[in-house]
Formats: sequence, structure tokens, C-alpha cells
Amino acid sequence: MTWRNALWIALLLLTWTVADAGHVYGWIDQQGNVQYADRPPAKQPEQGYLAPVPPSVEERIEQAKLEAWRRQVAEYEKLQTEMREAAVRREAEEEMHQRYCEDAHAHLIYFSYPGRQYVRLGTTGEWTAVESEERAALMEHWQRMVDELCE
Repeated sequence: MTWRNALWIALLLLTWTVADAGHVYGWIDQQGNVQYADRPPAKQPEQGYLAPVPPSVEERIEQAKLEAWRRQVAEYEKLQTEMREAAVRREAEEEMHQRYCEDAHAHLIYFSYPGRQYVRLGTTGEWTAVESEERAALMEHWQRMVDELCE
């Protein structure tokens, strides 16, 4: 974990407690005293309730700041995920490119040996001999592929 991630987590934990104090409940107990708490009391039939105390301006500002910060953290995490996924895709593409390069090189070497009879697999599954003109065209093709893929 980098120090930036640790800092984000620490800030989240510190501000979480501020946002948790969202509502204040007030009621009159059996002795006629006004009581306040962050949770409503257990309901008792003879107990009267006061209207919930709305959050103060400062509390609403803190809640808005916390929500904005949470959105920023979510955007940051989304960006980090996208960057990791892009790196994985780029790595896979590089591996595929390397495999194509090696394959083109192998084909070029195969058709480059002199004095060998060359065969290729036809479209219907039969093996056919490769004539010298076709062999030269295939060597040109694979040389172009090697030049393009193995920069």
C-alpha cells in the first residue's frame, strides 16, 4: 500500500465520524425532562416525542464536504482500476505481438532452406508441393511480416 492510499484511508476514517452525527432525536422522559440522543428512544406509551432537530448549517456543510470527498475517492478508485485493466490489456497485446513475430520468423526460416521440398496445407486439408515461384512469393510475404511485426 502506498503512502497516498494510506493517507486517503486515514482521511476517510477521520471524517466518517463527523458524518455519522447526522440526526439528533429529542424526547420528554417520564419525569418531564427533555432528552437528546443520536438514536430514537425505545417507545413507551406515556412518553411524548419532540420533532427531530434538523442538522445545523455546519453539520450540513460537513456532510456535503464528506459526500464530495467520497465521490472523489470513488472516482480515484475507478481511475486506478481502469489503469490496471489497461496495463493488463497492453501486456497481453505485447505478448500476442511477440508471438506473431516469432511465428513469422519461423515461417521465413522454413521457406529459406535451399534444396528442401516444401509443402503446404491446402484449403481442403491436403498437402501440396510448393513450386519455386510460390516459394519466393511466400518468402517475400513472410519477410514483410517479420519487418512489420519484429521492428
